Amino acid sequence: MCLALPAQLSHLKVAKAQGSRNVILVADGAPGDHFTAVDLPRAVQRLCAGKDRFGSDGISFVKDADDGTANAWFFNPDGSPSLLCGNGMRAAGRLLLDRQQADQTVLPVGPYAFTVRAAESAPRWTAELPELRGGTPLRHPVVDLVVGRGQDAGARVPGAPAPGTCSGARIPVGETGCPFTCRVVSSVMGRFGSSGRAVVRTVTAFLLLAATAVAGPTATADGGSHSPPSADPAAIREWNVIATDTITARLGARPSGQAAIWHGFVSAAVYNAVVGIEGRYAPYKWHARGPSTASPEAAAVTAAHHVLLTYFPASRAPLDAAYAGSLAKIPEGQAKRQGVAFGERAAEHLIELREGDGRFAPVEFTASPAPGVWRPTPPAYLPFIDTWLGRLRPLLLTSPDQFRPGGPPALSSARYAEDVNEVKTMGAKSGSSRTAPQTETALFFGGNLVVQFQEAFRDYTARHHLGIAETARLFVAGNASATDAVVATWDAKLHYGFWRPITAIHLADTDGNPGTEADPQWQPLLVTPPHPDYVSGHAAVAGAVTQTLSGILGTTRLDLNVSSEITGTTRHYEYADQFNKDMINARVWSGIHSRTADTAGCRAGNHIGAWTLTHYFQPLHSPRLHATPPIRPTCPHGSAS
Repeated sequence: MCLALPAQLSHLKVAKAQGSRNVILVADGAPGDHFTAVDLPRAVQRLCAGKDRFGSDGISFVKDADDGTANAWFFNPDGSPSLLCGNGMRAAGRLLLDRQQADQTVLPVGPYAFTVRAAESAPRWTAELPELRGGTPLRHPVVDLVVGRGQDAGARVPGAPAPGTCSGARIPVGETGCPFTCRVVSSVMGRFGSSGRAVVRTVTAFLLLAATAVAGPTATADGGSHSPPSADPAAIREWNVIATDTITARLGARPSGQAAIWHGFVSAAVYNAVVGIEGRYAPYKWHARGPSTASPEAAAVTAAHHVLLTYFPASRAPLDAAYAGSLAKIPEGQAKRQGVAFGERAAEHLIELREGDGRFAPVEFTASPAPGVWRPTPPAYLPFIDTWLGRLRPLLLTSPDQFRPGGPPALSSARYAEDVNEVKTMGAKSGSSRTAPQTETALFFGGNLVVQFQEAFRDYTARHHLGIAETARLFVAGNASATDAVVATWDAKLHYGFWRPITAIHLADTDGNPGTEADPQWQPLLVTPPHPDYVSGHAAVAGAVTQTLSGILGTTRLDLNVSSEITGTTRHYEYADQFNKDMINARVWSGIHSRTADTAGCRAGNHIGAWTLTHYFQPLHSPRLHATPPIRPTCPHGSAS
């Protein structure tokens, strides 16, 4: 009958042996050739527990050594390692004897070295294991059904032809039309003597499974089918939309970076819920693991729902309705229940991590008015908004001031005069020197950048067909780095408290710089947000996110589609520095930031992005867990354009 491994295990070649009322799997190669240390127990469980209808009492990994011997590793069905396994030794030993065409071989196991010998009556197993990689793909999964000879020949695999009744014949099985090949070979039975030798005594059936990934449901030994746990990455995108709508409904058009904080929280919980089941990437500040049989999709939507409901309880009705709809798409069963339970755990862990993090703490901006010092700006003259962001405990950084840049230029400097005069000329609401495309760029980035990035993330992960773990990783890396960029930005704003261009231009006669001239009637293209100029939050978030995405992709070629609600247009940004160049220019051309505040923000964001991927969200199979290929900074080298 046809057996196939799932795509995740399709590189593995497995043999199945029966003897002494035990079923042992034998895998070609060392465990580390196929799996990471984290993925290995789950893979063993899947193979041995019958999830993929293989079912066994354990598995032996066997790899030939350079000195003519071989190494073996044994694992119990629960995935735990075992130093010695009698039947595992026998099965592994028999495979080696037949592969090496020898009567005797040495099998080192831990501190022991066993000599394995074949009994004279035991025939050779003539079928070599296929190459692990680089071979010609099989048209169908093929089962080499091998039947032993000898006194135990009757203890054969159920449904197998009688010994010797076929020789290389291809016979269709049932309605599947999947062929198998019958060969007369042998497996191993034996006993260990007091000397530690494994002596082959009798023979039973041996089954070689040459497994490949196949389209459609996995064929199983009982002729049925087994669907893997639901893991549709679209669920993450759907709940990102729900999170965006929920956060926007709460904050409105709030001119601060607060939205990034909530997206960071949700994405972190969803990421932990997914990778805690899927593996592959290091969880965020968590060591828990979910059942390998759980649905990552159920875990993801549960984590998102739980976090949003905790922080936005007034939105319970729409959140509960959306959650019910998401769960209805997932088949009922153990996988769903396990996923929901683990998603709840992931959400609770994130919520516990963020307790006492400084949210909404009373933080005052106490600097006295003076030249260069921020003060409320027209037309509303609102106070410094969301000052607590500058004291919030970061998601990733060690402190808000970890990458605090040096201060803004001195009021008497030429650099300061250049900044003021550029904004005065290019950022004016009327009578500016901007071209129409420059005005469109200023307006394009005049809204909520965090929301723009969410849409870009959804578009990218869908177009590039990222799996659920990769999708969760991209969202959390982008949003967590954006969160800390906001924290770092507000830290600098609180620390330096530098006045906005509108104030600098209105009061230029007080700055002591002969290169500036006051214009009390000047107005910017966009309304100035109620917080200091230095550094730019938009530029810092852009610098952090583009640097993080470049690290994930291994290139600064981002292929991002970014839309603007203000202009109703979509732009394609092929490269990160193009995005940041437009962002920096946009904030100058809108009249609300100096170029120095923008470039300093972008560079600080680059530092945050680089820190993100050297300390978090790394692949678990990486030889150096916290190493990532160096990516050049994504901030543009030039200044004005």
